[in-house]
Amino acid sequence: MGYFQYDFIVKNNKYEHNPVVLADDELDSWWYLQKTGSGNLDGSMSLSSSTVKSGNESLLLSIVSGSYDGIHLCKDFSTAQDWSSYDFYCYWLKGAGTGKIIDTRIWTPNTNNEAHYSIEDDTENWKWVVIPLRVYSTIEGTFDLSNVQALRISIWQAQAWSPTKTLFFDRFLLDVGRWVDLELYVPDNLASYPNSYMELWSWSGSEWVKFCEWHGDGVYLCNDIYTTDGWSLKSVFDFLPVEVYPQDEYGETVEGIRGLRSITYSQKYGTRYRVGFSLYMPPRKSIKLRLRCNFQVTEVASLNV
Repeated sequence: MGYFQYDFIVKNNKYEHNPVVLADDELDSWWYLQKTGSGNLDGSMSLSSSTVKSGNESLLLSIVSGSYDGIHLCKDFSTAQDWSSYDFYCYWLKGAGTGKIIDTRIWTPNTNNEAHYSIEDDTENWKWVVIPLRVYSTIEGTFDLSNVQALRISIWQAQAWSPTKTLFFDRFLLDVGRWVDLELYVPDNLASYPNSYMELWSWSGSEWVKFCEWHGDGVYLCNDIYTTDGWSLKSVFDFLPVEVYPQDEYGETVEGIRGLRSITYSQKYGTRYRVGFSLYMPPRKSIKLRLRCNFQVTEVASLNV
């Protein structure tokens, strides 16, 4: 078999899709500060109206010299929160560029039943932190997203934090994925060859992984799909968030092979045949894809692509 291929990137540029805002302004009344253990850290929190990403204020956390091991932003809910229908916990962070870890924790309902998410303090600029609720760094006890009772954002001396550092936080929310529909044009000559087929691969961050094939007799879903920085979408969403559509002519409405969605192929000028797929994407993530068209070597001379 011979083939030709090309690579392209699908990017979800949106920071938010269908958010439920937990807190924005007046963050000092939503969070409270707690200090634990013995060490060389201390801290304070206050509102900042001069360094702001959303609304009128951000929350400033100052890490200074002291006698504690851990400095924690704390939120306790009066009743258990059900986060099971959400995919992401997000917030704005303006760090100190230390390269250290900010330990973001969710209690369900207490410290014996919690998930840890390691957020790297890798820039002094504002960055949008997107935490996949079902993909945690570590877990303790039983983690149940339908029973969220408290939140913690922790700075630990044990993770090599040292005074003096200033962090800013803003706009805390929950969000879900976003469906992105795509169609690909099939070269007319290629579509007429019974032995030809197309493959779609995604880059996992270390290797190419094939996740579907289009053949004359149907579509075959092969594998998971990955973001360019290595997120497995099947792990992030707890299901395979992909729909694939059979080959059909332009203007036709086609049902996906998994029954999740349908697509209407465009009538824009181009080839007669199209194939399509949909991806349920996290905020601010990219997926690098490779489309490969395979055909019998004896057919190359008559292909016009």
